[in-house]
Amino acid sequence: MEGARESLIRLQEVYNLQPREMAKGNYLNYKGPELSASDVYLIGKTAFTIEKYPQAVQWLTTAVDLMSKDIAITGPYVETPSFGMISTGNTAFLTDAQTYLGRSLLRVGDQENARKLYMSLVTDDIENKNIQTLGYELKSVGTVEIGQNQVITKFYNLCQQQSKTSEPTSMDSRLRCRFAYILLPYYRFHEEILSNTPYISMFYDVITSTDAERIKKDSSAIGLTRGKISPGLLNETTSSFRTSHVTFLSDEKSEAAAFLSRRISYLTHLDASKQAAEPHQVVNYGLGGHYALHLDVFLEERAEMKARFENYGNRMATFLIYLTDVERGGSTAFPGADLVVSPTKGNAVFWYSFTPDGEIDHLTEHAGCPVVIGEKWIINKWIWTYGNTFTRRCGLKPNASQLDIEREMYSGYTGKHKKQRD
Repeated sequence: MEGARESLIRLQEVYNLQPREMAKGNYLNYKGPELSASDVYLIGKTAFTIEKYPQAVQWLTTAVDLMSKDIAITGPYVETPSFGMISTGNTAFLTDAQTYLGRSLLRVGDQENARKLYMSLVTDDIENKNIQTLGYELKSVGTVEIGQNQVITKFYNLCQQQSKTSEPTSMDSRLRCRFAYILLPYYRFHEEILSNTPYISMFYDVITSTDAERIKKDSSAIGLTRGKISPGLLNETTSSFRTSHVTFLSDEKSEAAAFLSRRISYLTHLDASKQAAEPHQVVNYGLGGHYALHLDVFLEERAEMKARFENYGNRMATFLIYLTDVERGGSTAFPGADLVVSPTKGNAVFWYSFTPDGEIDHLTEHAGCPVVIGEKWIINKWIWTYGNTFTRRCGLKPNASQLDIEREMYSGYTGKHKKQRD
């Protein structure tokens, strides 16, 4: 339940939703679950606990209003056949909500209203522990500085837009659509270059609905578990940084996965086999499911990572396929490239995690926006550097772009460029 409450707080924060509207079941004009006064109070209490004080103020203000209306209608007591007049509990919940509201107001710098709340409460119940805590904090707790860096702000703005891609301009005519061929000239897929620096492109209709369902079925048969974050191989842990369920699907365990690996190799001209890439990662996101800003590459060569780096190198590229449409939310945002891709079933996003000179490209930092309505399924393939050392080399010039390397790669690094894509 705590996780569910945090999900609603996340939706509020990222999409600038109002708790009063969420309580009515209004989520960006989509119909969602309505919330009771006690639901709203408990969400506000969770927001306070995880130090989301501005959000806590909004939830708790709404809770106090809703509880006050309930008491006005039903009264603080109700008559029962067996026990006579008993308390509905609304008054106690209201007092708790008011004290948490006062404590939240203190932390956002509104001492005046926090003090007013305390004075209105202390005359009725001076022995209440929560009221006493509020009184103590009025003397000892000041404003809590709540900072939000520009990257996070940009990420939120991109999520709210749902979809935003760069338009081709005279300054960079390489941002365009083209065909990617597979074996036969007429067997081709549409590719749209969304960004050249960092290099990000989108492939259209790379998987059928039938294969997408097979991937989901094969993954469910293996079993999905709560996604973890991993600073190193030996200390994985669950975190609100990433809220999803995942599994890994190898080519040996799924014909659909093996077929997909071959297709990725054809589309990217990289080796995506098990010798040069990780098994497919399948991920399912529910309500509020997200993955905060991160890079796919491993940044620290810790002792437990040494064998991985020596045998496989690092993750040089990512090929991410959407297995479902998402009605609202769930986009993939790249603040460094100022673009966000809306999840569309069958489409794929592809990017290189290294610059042409072999350095980590921090502009590929990306995130999965929280899901508002529906659920999101993806499958991604991480392609390694060592398995593609000679397939895709560094740029031959200091200012080479990924597209420059691509031309050299298609020619076999002979200098005779073959036209592979239109």
